This record gives sequence, C-alpha cells and structure tokens, in this order.
Amino acid sequence: MNARFTLATVAAIVAATVCGCSSSKQAAGPLATSEPQQMEQPVIGGESSTVARAVIYRTSAPADSLVPVGVLGGKIVSYPAPSDLTEQPMSLSDGWLLDTRGINPDTKFTNYTYSAYKALATAPTPDQLLESIIPDIEVTDIVVLPEAAGAVKPAEVEEIIRAGFPGCKIILQK
Repeated sequence: MNARFTLATVAAIVAATVCGCSSSKQAAGPLATSEPQQMEQPVIGGESSTVARAVIYRTSAPADSLVPVGVLGGKIVSYPAPSDLTEQPMSLSDGWLLDTRGINPDTKFTNYTYSAYKALATAPTPDQLLESIIPDIEVTDIVVLPEAAGAVKPAEVEEIIRAGFPGCKIILQK
C-alpha cells in the first residue's frame, strides 16, 4: 500500500508539473498584455499591414460607371447594397481608376450603372447579378500604392503613374 501511495503521489506531482504548473513568466504575443492591440489586416497580394493601402486598377473596356461584384468559382461572393455606393472610382490618366469598392483579379462588372443601382430599393439577387455581368470587361492591371486608402490625393497618384510606380506593388498586369 505504501508503494502504491508513493507511486500515486509521484504521478500526481509529475502530472501537475507537466500539465498545470509553469513559471510566473507571461506568455509572449499579443494576448500577453491588457493593452488594446491593433490587429494586422491582410491586404491584396498577401502582405499584411495595419493600414489599408490605396489601389488603382485598369480594365479591358471602360467600366468606371459600372457596379463591380466579387465572383469566385462562378458564384457571386460579394456585392454592394445600393446604399453602399457612395462614389464611383476616380478616373486617372492612362485609363487608371482609383479603387473605391475593393477590386481584385476576380472582380467582374455588371451592366448596372452606379446611378441606376443606387436608385434600387434592394440589391439584386446573386442570380440577377450573375446574369448582369458583362463578360468582355475584366480587370487587367492592379497596383497597390504606398499611400493609405482614403488619404491619397489624385495629384499624388498621377505623379506615381508618370514615374512608373515607384514604391508600389504590382498585383496584376495582363
């Protein structure tokens, strides 16, 4: 009985040491502090940043007045509510547009204009949006700018375009 008690005691001590006891050091990482932490957000292209960057893009045909939708695997994965459309993308030189909706290589353009879409009481269904896609218009170029989204000035973007995109990340170029 004494051997069983000793064996049980040793097993309990080992289990407590391995499973439950640790030094008083705090765990490393963002959860080790009670201070609020800013989470890193992924940006197009797989990089991460705490500030979303401005994005410019070009399309195979004029699409600045057309409502874009996110499509993946032949299905609509994102689309705006009519009330979400506050402004069209800003037209820049050489066919570039300053993104206001979240353009990516899989973005497609519908035959809905911004003004017609904003006037709708409710958003079209995903099936209606799929039917409205203009197949001949695609995103051909995407460039992530070094400036923060929402803070970039058109004159700065024009200078970046003229200078050949210094400090930028080219995401798509067809």
